[in-house]
Amino acid sequence: LTLLAPGSLAARPPTPAPLPDTTLYSATDAELLSTSNGASCIEYGVVQGDAAASSAYIQWTPNKWHDGRLKIGDGDSTGCRVGTPELYEFEHVCLTIRGGQNGAACGPPSMVFTGGYPYRTSTAIVFEGDRALTSEFREICVPVAELQTAEWNLERRHYTGYFRFQKCGQSGPQPQYEVQELTLLAPGSLAARPPTDAGPAPLPDTTLYSATDAELLSAADATADVSAVDCCAADASATNSGACPRHDAVL
Repeated sequence: LTLLAPGSLAARPPTPAPLPDTTLYSATDAELLSTSNGASCIEYGVVQGDAAASSAYIQWTPNKWHDGRLKIGDGDSTGCRVGTPELYEFEHVCLTIRGGQNGAACGPPSMVFTGGYPYRTSTAIVFEGDRALTSEFREICVPVAELQTAEWNLERRHYTGYFRFQKCGQSGPQPQYEVQELTLLAPGSLAARPPTDAGPAPLPDTTLYSATDAELLSAADATADVSAVDCCAADASATNSGACPRHDAVL
């Protein structure tokens, strides 16, 4: 219980606005696909598909010299995403992605790293198990805490950074990555989403018998002598004969 002096409440600093979800890149974003922004922000990758039809995506197939890269830093002379927020303030990094091992010997890995030197790297996202890349686009969300390391909590350390789609070794087939969107989710945002699959309809309450049920007492149902048929017994012959027309629920 606190008593506030005149003007004390008004003098309090405002509560900061909730952190919004932030889409860093979208292949259907006109800005990303513009001449000035797209070519320089996507490194060693190409834009495929039709942006107007919302079917565009960025495609990377690394080689022994280069990983695929998407700039996510503060921006530089190319103007790539100026003002990218601090990644550590968010709860999840989400990729709308498809692709696969493409014959590569390793599970496709991806990671965040800073620009400049000495650079810092996050832990790797390995697209295996429930994160395996498929032939269909799907959203894969990774907790930011899982990407943080003892050396780097994903704060900005240099003027720019990258989301890096890595190669598998120096020889042999390489994985393929196709990305439609890269989004940062604010704390609580993923948990607040409605379920994508509502599942089966809930089981309704079921009244097997009621003495006030007109159907039960109708001539069609009540012709059998209820004193002669034990409808509470698991008597298949009585059930199948129709003498116990409601004796069919799976308990």
